[in-house]
Amino acid sequence: MGMLSNLSVFPLSILLLAATLVGCDFSDDDNSDQTKISGVVQTGCGSTSLKTGAFSQVELYKSTGENAELIGASSADDQGHFWIGFDDDENPGIYFLKARLDNQIDLMAVLGTEMTSNVVINELTTVAAAYSYARFFDFQTDLIAGSGDLLPLQIAAGMNANLADAQSGCPSTVMLNTPNADQTNSLRSLRSLANLASYCVADATVCLPQLQNYVSSDSNQQPTGLLDSLVLLARNPAGDVSGIYDLSRKQDVYEPDLERIPDAWTLAVKVNDTGSAQYTFGGAANTVFDERGYAWINNNVVQGDTVSSNVIVVLKPDGSPSDGKNGTPLSPVTGGGILGPGLGITYNKVSDTIWLGDFGWGGVNPSDSGNGSVSEIALDGQPISPDSAYDGGTDRVQGILVDNQGNVWSANYGNDKVIVFPGGDPQQAVEIGISCQPFGLAHNPQDDTVWVATVGCQEGVADSVVAHYSLQNGVITQLSSTTVGDVLKGLDVDFDGSVWVASGSDSSVYHLSADGDVLDRITGVTGLASPWNVRIDDAGNVWVSNFGSMDPFDLDNIYSNAAVSVLAGARSESGKPAGTPLSPSTGYTLPSAGEEVILFDGTPLSQTGTNQPKFTPMMRSVSAVPDRAGNLWVSNNWKPNFHTDLTHNPGGDGMIIFVGLAEPTTPGRTQ
Repeated sequence: MGMLSNLSVFPLSILLLAATLVGCDFSDDDNSDQTKISGVVQTGCGSTSLKTGAFSQVELYKSTGENAELIGASSADDQGHFWIGFDDDENPGIYFLKARLDNQIDLMAVLGTEMTSNVVINELTTVAAAYSYARFFDFQTDLIAGSGDLLPLQIAAGMNANLADAQSGCPSTVMLNTPNADQTNSLRSLRSLANLASYCVADATVCLPQLQNYVSSDSNQQPTGLLDSLVLLARNPAGDVSGIYDLSRKQDVYEPDLERIPDAWTLAVKVNDTGSAQYTFGGAANTVFDERGYAWINNNVVQGDTVSSNVIVVLKPDGSPSDGKNGTPLSPVTGGGILGPGLGITYNKVSDTIWLGDFGWGGVNPSDSGNGSVSEIALDGQPISPDSAYDGGTDRVQGILVDNQGNVWSANYGNDKVIVFPGGDPQQAVEIGISCQPFGLAHNPQDDTVWVATVGCQEGVADSVVAHYSLQNGVITQLSSTTVGDVLKGLDVDFDGSVWVASGSDSSVYHLSADGDVLDRITGVTGLASPWNVRIDDAGNVWVSNFGSMDPFDLDNIYSNAAVSVLAGARSESGKPAGTPLSPSTGYTLPSAGEEVILFDGTPLSQTGTNQPKFTPMMRSVSAVPDRAGNLWVSNNWKPNFHTDLTHNPGGDGMIIFVGLAEPTTPGRTQ
């Protein structure tokens, strides 16, 4: 491997002096009222090597939600040092830097919402920018494009900061520490991708054509350089995985990197801080995003026990705990009768509140006398429902959603009913019976109807039902009912009005028409393993969360290869037929890089059960939900060893966020 010669990164004072002496475009005397930024373009991070004599132009851009605007530029010296003076308005925006090397290679560093000094632009910041802004990249200009709204770009900036530190050019503290570091393989994947980029910087004529060939084989885009090639890789990380790995081994500037070929070139951030050491993650369930991009996450149980949790977790768009500032909630949120929240959580756009179903776990195992009610929480975290929650005839609620009129629907697993609170009023509740054990709900916003999936009366018998309902003049009417699959859980409605539903016992996803007819059964592909839930992103693709097998009598029933799967939907941007697997044969996984998983309280994942694996950062999942920047939030709901954990310590630890993997998706479109 060709390590470059080591040179120290200059301190800020020397950078400023050097930039002035080599004739940068702006100087202190002539532009005293300008904002200034300085930095260096280099290979490697920290005090590693500088690539001398290869840098020409550095450009500073700002996007306020529309197309990026060039606000400053400077030539860099032969050591890569630059200094830019610029005029800036007071409008909020996203700042980023782009460096064009004399071999036509472009590098990028995202600064985020606030300007910073002493910036490093290198291969690792380029990888972070390509992944975090993969869904907002303009292939015509090779710039971060506008989305029409600043919030998605702000969310992407938060994920960029989770990957790279723009002041050092090194991996962020988030990536370097628990629950990331070598507890997952993402840190090493980030370094390997940076090494690939470093190879292209060092030998563009050899590296770039190979990279472009690898990433364009399954894309409608034809890349022209390094930056857009990395964006295409982020969008399709399951392409030529081994070819990319071979290129990454040509340089070792960023170490330690991957020691083996990954399943796919995804980058993921794991988070497990709820904001409280007392109320930690214990079975993250479903997630819903509010209009600010905050993630509201149901939390099943007390970590390390089977006792019902009485909190839900609220995370900022970057995955850190909500801090209660500026009208935001202080995480975790309690009150309002929250008790053992299950799959059901939804954002009510009409009332601007969060609604959730209280399944009520009870003692060692779920009890028939669980709370089973519904809770309502304001967006500042204050409970609206009373301490006893809302009842209205509900019993062990799972799925919950709000239709276009603000009517709150609930699937009542405990009494075989679908119950609606008209306008959110439990005193006016209406109901309809459905057997057996209604679980998942999905809304079709086009015709304002609701679909329901049931678990079924007897496991191993195909008696689960998908039923379709409307609410007119306070009366629930059944439009169709189809018996299909076995142990149905979550479902969603696509842009054509057809329905996708997860069927656990036969490890299948069923596709039904808008009339309720079965169109297809997808099974035996792309990592499907007892799927629990599905979610349609705004490109029409179907994301499937997998729980893994659930046989309590199988002593070896350890789900150590947890994965999320994706299928082409009815209008998938892939152009492939509906139901075609888009993820690799393994699904998208998050393996360990060799360190055991440490829970938030510092204890290892293997604290219970002699056979429980230590190296499973991604666990049994019940939801995979894309945010407005295309980051896919996957719940760690249950620990890997179902046999050991069934009655002792089930709650999984934290959330997995795959950066830029899905299409940016409007919050609460169907659920």
